[in-house]
Amino acid sequence: MKTTLQKDWPIVDGDLRRRDYESYTDYVAHQQAKLAHMGAAKLAAHEARYLEALLPRLAADALPRGSSVICLGARGGAEVRAFLSLGCVAVGVDLNPGEANSYVLPGDFHYLAYGHGTVATVFTNALDHCYELDRVLAEVHRVLMPDGTFLVEAVCGTEEGCQPGSYESLAWPTIQALVLHIKAQGFACRSGVPFICPWRGEHLRFARVGA
Repeated sequence: MKTTLQKDWPIVDGDLRRRDYESYTDYVAHQQAKLAHMGAAKLAAHEARYLEALLPRLAADALPRGSSVICLGARGGAEVRAFLSLGCVAVGVDLNPGEANSYVLPGDFHYLAYGHGTVATVFTNALDHCYELDRVLAEVHRVLMPDGTFLVEAVCGTEEGCQPGSYESLAWPTIQALVLHIKAQGFACRSGVPFICPWRGEHLRFARVGA
């Protein structure tokens, strides 16, 4: 299936397309609005479903107990809770984590407030909500320890039958195309496992390489 994205999603980097925002400020405001749009009940249902689906995928990664984890674009924090239940030390960041969120801090994954080489694992399922992929990947590379792990849950691409919804900001034609972009920013892909819940995609494990 070919992409239907055209003028409202201009090409920004090779085969990547981005929603046509007038500015970065507009992008931030749009992403922050998703939480209120979902509503508490819908968010809670999604978080519960995602937690149940994600746990076995993370368990298969067999991260050491006590590993430090940052979850990017974590919204309500289901992924943070999954890592905590597996014995990791985890926290999330999101442009709008809502009020009184014990698991997720306000933050922008384009500008991570963490030191160089301080985190064992970075996790995200939100690369399709970023504004500048290379900037996010550079920040992940910067904060990861030299032998750190980058876990990505990526939605299938526009040529694989998945079209972006109302709040996605970045689109790729195929998961393999996304993998190539990630590898070009200092990562080696160690594995990829397809999944179908809560959406169709692939659980990708990358190792940090390079200086």
